[in-house]
Amino acid sequence: PEFHSRIRKSRLTPGDVVIVRTGKPGACSVVPEWLADANCSDLVIVRCGPQLDSRFLAYYVNTVACDHVAAHLVGAVQQHFNVGSARTLRINLPPLPEQKAIARILGTLDDKIDLNRRMNATLEAMARALFQSWFVDFDPVHAKAAGRQPSGIDAATAVHFPASFKASELGGIPAGWNAIPLYDAAQWVNGAAFKTSDFCANGDGLPVIKIAELKDGIGAQTKWSQRDALPEKTINTGDLPYSWSGSPETSL
Repeated sequence: PEFHSRIRKSRLTPGDVVIVRTGKPGACSVVPEWLADANCSDLVIVRCGPQLDSRFLAYYVNTVACDHVAAHLVGAVQQHFNVGSARTLRINLPPLPEQKAIARILGTLDDKIDLNRRMNATLEAMARALFQSWFVDFDPVHAKAAGRQPSGIDAATAVHFPASFKASELGGIPAGWNAIPLYDAAQWVNGAAFKTSDFCANGDGLPVIKIAELKDGIGAQTKWSQRDALPEKTINTGDLPYSWSGSPETSL
């Protein structure tokens, strides 16, 4: 609160359009109505005039203006999109009613995407809870060891769980299971190193998977390469990629 009261220039208000400067430069969004009190760092803040709809502008920057953003990135190590570059952006501006109609249609689609994302998050939380119960806390094994039918599991599934435990270096584990080093259970391959000269036009060759792709999937930020890749460096269906540095969301 003290910082917020002192730093007024970067305060955000609902309806402000914000453009990312570094990290994922050019990514654009609108400050929602429920975020009434916020401050920011490393964002370009755009406050629209009466002839420009904020949601229309955000959709425009995220799609049509991608080439402008890419052409105005500066910095060798950490590329960024600054306020001066944002000010040079020219926009094809339809009448305000058309802007609002376009934004309303796209917003309806975004609302559906957001609903699906939240449903997926709920399902993922349920899956994590089930995995914790079955394979970490061993609830079905405890139930069978106590002479009870495991709850929430049909008979065909419950039959795969033993009714007793055995000692291991990890503590008690279900009888018949083994405790082995994870390293011995898989092949571990370090990813290839790429130079700027290895990249080509988007869509040519193969996408190069980095930390950004682990977080956001293959998209506008993805680099592509036609460089010959060793078979063990190519990601196949079923492989588990992870980063060994960077974001705690994706790294071990």
